[in-house]
Amino acid sequence: MLKNTILLITVFLIISANISSSKPLNEVWMEIYSGDNKVGHIFRKISETGNKTKINEQTVLNLNLLGTETEMNIESEYQLENNKISSFNYDVSSSSIALNLVGTIRGQKLTIVDLADNKSQEFILKNDYIVPSVLPEYIYQKGLREGTSFEIYLFDPVNIYTGYDPDLLIAHVKVLGTEKVDTKSGIYEATRVSVNFLGADNTLWITSDGTTILEKFEPSLTAVVSSKSDALKKRNKAFDITEKTSIASNRYIHNPREVKKMVVKLSGLENIDGLFLDDGNYQSLSNSILTVTSPDLLIPDSYSLPYSGSDFREHLEPSRLIQNDNPAIIKKAKNIINSENNPLLAVKLINNWTYNNIEKIPTVSIPSAVEVLKTLKGDCNEHAVLFAALARAVGIPVKVVLGVVYLEGRFYYHAWNEVYVGKWVPVDSTFGQIPSDATHLKIIEGDISKSPDILKVVGKMKLEVIETN
Repeated sequence: MLKNTILLITVFLIISANISSSKPLNEVWMEIYSGDNKVGHIFRKISETGNKTKINEQTVLNLNLLGTETEMNIESEYQLENNKISSFNYDVSSSSIALNLVGTIRGQKLTIVDLADNKSQEFILKNDYIVPSVLPEYIYQKGLREGTSFEIYLFDPVNIYTGYDPDLLIAHVKVLGTEKVDTKSGIYEATRVSVNFLGADNTLWITSDGTTILEKFEPSLTAVVSSKSDALKKRNKAFDITEKTSIASNRYIHNPREVKKMVVKLSGLENIDGLFLDDGNYQSLSNSILTVTSPDLLIPDSYSLPYSGSDFREHLEPSRLIQNDNPAIIKKAKNIINSENNPLLAVKLINNWTYNNIEKIPTVSIPSAVEVLKTLKGDCNEHAVLFAALARAVGIPVKVVLGVVYLEGRFYYHAWNEVYVGKWVPVDSTFGQIPSDATHLKIIEGDISKSPDILKVVGKMKLEVIETN
């Protein structure tokens, strides 16, 4: 309920993206560890015929989501011609998700088809992209000279599909130096390389023959080169990613759903560009002191539905995952609010309906409002996208908000909404709150497609609670 599933998908993409061997025409196996526990494995194979290259990859990770175990499996196949991506097949599956994307790149035009509904999208790519798994080969070919740094675009079909800007899929690479590395498979002399992708910091160790023998990355995971037999024979234990990505609180907050004001000291973030820590509304930041308030609902000057102003049109538009132009969404939204034209009262009706009708289960998914309306199951992301679609369908401007919320001694990554009802007010349909309580700390706002930006703070942000009331 309290994890951000797009964040999880992105983390898995990074896992399956950057761990590999640069040696062509062979199989690579690696084991994924959390501490001493093996939690998954990675397989990769490259084959070449003339000017054509085929890359097959698989990442398996066993997850514990709020007490429920699920195995996540990511499989991909990339076809390259003259070292450029020509087509791909990308499949993500678990007990709660089945996502299969296929696509082609012709010149600058990328076409992605979701096989679940057979709908296609087209994108114009302004840059040249490489398959992430060949990044170590790319680094190796440029030379493992200490101090070398460069940027390269990595192809990420899932985040492009969900609406993330392809121009932001940049890996920042820096060669740090050579050192001895003690791994579970032996001691190696290797060059340490840092790779920052989507704000997440990874560290690779590449040997002089171009083999990546170790990688460390958030959240607290390590991958080490292995044999096929070792990778497959050891049973994967469950990795509690919800707990590992959460932030410990220095203070226990009693009755957090009733907190009207929270003051925290923020630390650990070197760069807050692009984050919405100070929104000029109910959350403010001054000299690392962050104050969050739960706003009142006294709104004397509002509007009648639908909102007809021009200020917030982007928050009324449908998107790939918030399909408020879908007939089923429109019908349900009108059914919920009936003849109500007061935006605040309509928000309360939609919030109550969403809270009462979605079964709250931990989910690894790409949250789609249309699919959530069909299944009526999910966690915070499913609540947030369906609420947004229903509210936008009747003319209420809505944002999706990503951040952290307090629960039982820790701050967990979470998604909720803001609605414009004469002023912007936070709403949490997972908890059935309007306004949401002040232990909700906003980091990103706008649309669910911005979820990967949360990786800028995962594993870095620290919070010290100074005051709650």
